[in-house]
Amino acid sequence: MNERLCVTQLGATTCYPTSVQCDGWQAEVATYCTTFDAIHPKHDQEEWRSHWADEYGKPMLRPTDGTDRTVAEFEVVKAFRTSGWEANWQDSFGAAPAWMKPWTRVQSSFPAPLSSVLARIRCESPKAKPWDVLAWRGDEFAFVECKAPSEKLTKAEAAFIRGAVQVGVPLGSFAVLRGAIRYPDRGQAHDASR
Repeated sequence: MNERLCVTQLGATTCYPTSVQCDGWQAEVATYCTTFDAIHPKHDQEEWRSHWADEYGKPMLRPTDGTDRTVAEFEVVKAFRTSGWEANWQDSFGAAPAWMKPWTRVQSSFPAPLSSVLARIRCESPKAKPWDVLAWRGDEFAFVECKAPSEKLTKAEAAFIRGAVQVGVPLGSFAVLRGAIRYPDRGQAHDASR
């Protein structure tokens, strides 16, 4: 599975598989675990709401490439791109702030093989939600979902993998990346750039 190479670039190691169940269908998905370093201390509820417009509910992470901030999904996209794949983050809600837009791509601009697979998955599983990162290289596809260590896949994410496998996408094209976040203490000096 090619995405193993990409997520291991993030220091991820193989951990317990993620069980997926959807409408009587079930599978075990390859799962990798890593730890990311946050730029800021963990937000309380009020801070989380006040930063939503800029941070989109995601912890801001210390990037590995010298940029000022990142999120887990962008680090996965970078790993794929470094390995010769095309990759994009899927903004499922369509309301990401402007600084996140370069990491997305309008589905109508995907190459024909990927667009065709996504259309077939939608026909098979109309309630399916694409996974966080879609990557492609020719007619090879990879799908990565970023989750907290104990977070479960949603029903829509499970429907996506079920639909994909039913239209012929190999189960090995999927991986879950479980990322723990290491937050600095509130009293600790940190980069407060936004």
